[in-house]
Amino acid sequence: MRSARARIIAILLVLTSAAAAARFAYARVTARLAPPSHNVFWPVPDFAFGDQHARSVTRAQLLGNVWIADFIFTRCTSVCPTLTARLRQIQRRLADPSLRFVSFSVDPAHDTTEALRRYAETWAKDETRWLLLRTQPQALQGLVDGMRVVAEPTSDANNPILHTSLFFLVDRAGDVRGMYDSNDDLALARLIDDARALSANSGSVLPAPASAQPGQAEFDQLGCAGCHDNDRLAPTLSGTWGRDIVLRDGRKARVDAAYIRESIVAPAAKRVSGYPDTMPAYQSSLSTKQLEALVDYVSGLARVPSAASLSVPSTPSGMVAQDPVCGMSVRVSERTPHARHEGKDVYFCSDLCKERFLSRHPR
Repeated sequence: MRSARARIIAILLVLTSAAAAARFAYARVTARLAPPSHNVFWPVPDFAFGDQHARSVTRAQLLGNVWIADFIFTRCTSVCPTLTARLRQIQRRLADPSLRFVSFSVDPAHDTTEALRRYAETWAKDETRWLLLRTQPQALQGLVDGMRVVAEPTSDANNPILHTSLFFLVDRAGDVRGMYDSNDDLALARLIDDARALSANSGSVLPAPASAQPGQAEFDQLGCAGCHDNDRLAPTLSGTWGRDIVLRDGRKARVDAAYIRESIVAPAAKRVSGYPDTMPAYQSSLSTKQLEALVDYVSGLARVPSAASLSVPSTPSGMVAQDPVCGMSVRVSERTPHARHEGKDVYFCSDLCKERFLSRHPR
């Protein structure tokens, strides 16, 4: 009798340990889900955080709305820009005004209300449905535990916080109904379909602002400025028309309409040296007409003279330097990566280029 009881206890302990080990792994795996009406995974834990406008946002306030959640931090230069770019694609495809998009910051120490406001304005200044929430350490831990994910600090200066890159679909009752891999186009298509099913939306796409010139609406709605206005994430667009740029594999590419079109639909084919993989492919997000309008608009931006061809201030802040690794023009600011070499300051477009330079020219 005692032996049988001991065996039962041992089995229960194994099952409990297995469940604990699987609790985070479960949210990392995105399977092909059944229709959202058949799935209720777990309730979103209670929370109360301030948004980018210092307004309080709670789980209770979101009841009655279908919403899509993710986890980001604003100083991230790896997964977060891609995650936010994907979110912008989703926002553009879902026009239902009752939908909400909630981004929880996993960086309480740095993501102040002002930092979140700037991030929102850079990526989607006209998207009123997007809530970027400032968290606190203890409350954040309770949230990630309740969502079966992780958010952990690392020793990597370029990627200081390890966190999930999943999207979560939440129903009107505050229950998680689906988890979707942000790097999987098919998963994102399912997310859009499932969100429409839960919200009873007809599937319309956000209309372009009446005042926007052709291509500008696509540029704004896809959040292109989110990366191209940050010299740590992507090259500046101005002044690049007709120039040869250095690619990761050492080849050079001439910036023209054909290159811009390829960069939009298949960016992985010609990644620019010195920049992370932040830009997703946009072919499935644009009609042929919209794509050509966007190519024309970006071509126009590329034809605008860069600061390098204008008068350069004599003070270091604001001056334009050339990255010695990739050849890109860099506008110097207090955030610009730099190093001292042979008695001179050398400036870089990104930390990646700085690391490559220092590996070739050790101090």
